[in-house]
Amino acid sequence: MSTTAQIPCVYDGLQQQQSQQPGNEVQAVGVSKNPEDVIQPADGIPPLHQQSFKGTLVNHNNNTISVHTPNNASSPNQHRRNVSVTANCYLQMLTSPLKTYRERKAETVTPTIVEEASVAAEPQEKSNFQKDMETAMELMGAIGYAIYGITVAIFVSIIPRRFRYKDITDQIVLVTGAGSGIGRLMAKKLALNHGAVIVAWDINKTGNEETVEQIRAAGGKCYGYQVDVSSRESIYAAAEKVTAEVGKVEILINNAGIVTGKKFLEIPDHMIEKTMDVNVLSNFWTVKAFLPAMMKDGRGHIVTIASTAGLIGVNRLVDYCASKYAAMGFNEAVQSELRAEGYDKIYMTCVCPYYINTGMFDGVRSKVVSILKPEAVVNDIVAGILTNQEQIVMPRALYPLLVLKMMVPGEVGRRIAAALGITGTMMAFKGRPGGPPAPSVANLNQSTGQNKTS
Repeated sequence: MSTTAQIPCVYDGLQQQQSQQPGNEVQAVGVSKNPEDVIQPADGIPPLHQQSFKGTLVNHNNNTISVHTPNNASSPNQHRRNVSVTANCYLQMLTSPLKTYRERKAETVTPTIVEEASVAAEPQEKSNFQKDMETAMELMGAIGYAIYGITVAIFVSIIPRRFRYKDITDQIVLVTGAGSGIGRLMAKKLALNHGAVIVAWDINKTGNEETVEQIRAAGGKCYGYQVDVSSRESIYAAAEKVTAEVGKVEILINNAGIVTGKKFLEIPDHMIEKTMDVNVLSNFWTVKAFLPAMMKDGRGHIVTIASTAGLIGVNRLVDYCASKYAAMGFNEAVQSELRAEGYDKIYMTCVCPYYINTGMFDGVRSKVVSILKPEAVVNDIVAGILTNQEQIVMPRALYPLLVLKMMVPGEVGRRIAAALGITGTMMAFKGRPGGPPAPSVANLNQSTGQNKTS
């Protein structure tokens, strides 16, 4: 049995001009030594730039010859590989001008395998057993890496966080919902304690200006912009303005959020839409606006201030819980996509705090888990950003409860949540002082603002 392949080639046309006629035998040789230009052979077959072979000229203009290979290989698969390796090498004619690698690759002719005696064995598809074994090996590798990662994490946790902080001096940090609450506190801490240049976004112009003034008065750098993050057009316009006036945003903190605190059937449709626009869709638009520059630089950081309400469903927080579940999914999916494309220096941090005492959830009563203090929350968030922590749940006591939720039947989990008082936390909800419990579109901006508390 023998095999013939039609391939692009280098042939000895300089020595024998008559051999350029179709049907004549020519001497072909692989001349490229660039590993990008030569597909590496297997089974001990030498690379083509170390061997020569004869073939019959098929088409002079298309730089194609027919290479005849006798069946002297140790196996049918190796025999076909002898031809396949030859056929897939990126070669050129000696009598033609030199071409770039991209040009040769674009002009490479797909080889045609012609069977002269009998049908050669096609590359055998892997058996189910082989596929299962490969999957098992991949899983074993993943488990091994998990053990390694956990070991490293335990070791690193022993080192105080302040010794692991990255330097963000003069980096541009954009904080949405910076006009009050933890948005303002984060902006101040990042500017005054870590030297960042803050870009403060909030729909509440007065509150945002106060944040800017406080940071500047203390010697920090801060720029304020009034932005309605529920509007895609407003976000894109402000993003262009920030890039032109301040520079490229290197750390993006999606912090803005609103809450209605009503039973699902009592929430007006427009407020459900508003909650989704502010708490979820705004993340899409800000990330689309600033991520391309991060990808171009190969580094950056995106922070999603979500909530434990994105981990546990809570009575009278249906729209809010749904928005936070979505925000967490968005954060995780973007991170997965970035890693798949090789952007391992663009970090993602998802923050899930319990209720925070900033006024946004005024009236909330927690039976067992304490309401969080804003300063403590901000300290943990900033530390997580500076150490590139992927997920932060506050307080830490909730970690075992979240694991338990995934292990027990749904009714058991709900009874545990009721016993801890989680399902009844919103029964006495009032909202931010100075605003009605269920703001309308007209007074939403004045009563709740767009700043995040849990």
